[in-house]
Amino acid sequence: MATDKKQPIVQFKGILKRFGNVVAVEKMDFDIEEGTLVTLLGPSGCGKTTLLRMVAGLETPTEGDIFIKGVRINDTPIHKRNLGMIFQNYALFPHKTIFENVAFGLKYRDVPKEEVKKKVTRALEMVRLPGVENRMPSQLSGGQQQRLCIARAIAVKPEVILMDEPCSALDPIATARIEDLIDELKENYTICIVTHSMQQAARVSQRTAYFHLGDLIEVGPTKRIFTNPRHQLTQDYITGRFG
Repeated sequence: MATDKKQPIVQFKGILKRFGNVVAVEKMDFDIEEGTLVTLLGPSGCGKTTLLRMVAGLETPTEGDIFIKGVRINDTPIHKRNLGMIFQNYALFPHKTIFENVAFGLKYRDVPKEEVKKKVTRALEMVRLPGVENRMPSQLSGGQQQRLCIARAIAVKPEVILMDEPCSALDPIATARIEDLIDELKENYTICIVTHSMQQAARVSQRTAYFHLGDLIEVGPTKRIFTNPRHQLTQDYITGRFG
């Protein structure tokens, strides 16, 4: 029988994270479906960024396992996870050219030089920054630098694009441009975005997971989460009674 249910590309199984005596992420099971844009929503300190960093390999789970396409990645080095990570503070190399920044992830993949050039050029075109390869990141505006980060992420054709508050440092116009770009990218990529902005979650995501004090409270289609939340904590947050 045919089914429209998408397969999980990222799976958290019994995942828990402690920092000393502080539990940042309570033990949870959570799937990110392939070809879906998921927003991890919640106030600061609720565990959503910690969860993202564990997928990326920047933090190690205290308990539990993380799988990508069914393969356990707890011990997999960062550069072998085939993920694209976009940080809120850009995390660009200021003394490298834009070309070198975008090409950085490709050097670990033994890509021939001519192919690297093609991939960098194509990635910059996709984020609407053609012809800037020889400039330095400091010559770009904040919004352009964030688009440069997205170019660096997509150049390696990642399994999943991870975004940690990608618009928090941007003005409304730059934010709108990034959101338009995200809307285009979700046609071809699985994307997971961490945000505390309900408006952004409502605008761009297909599914939303709401977190509170390290707990995954509920997850579902974004429209349903915002119009008919099943948990009182979610309702309190989206109506402004909490957070």
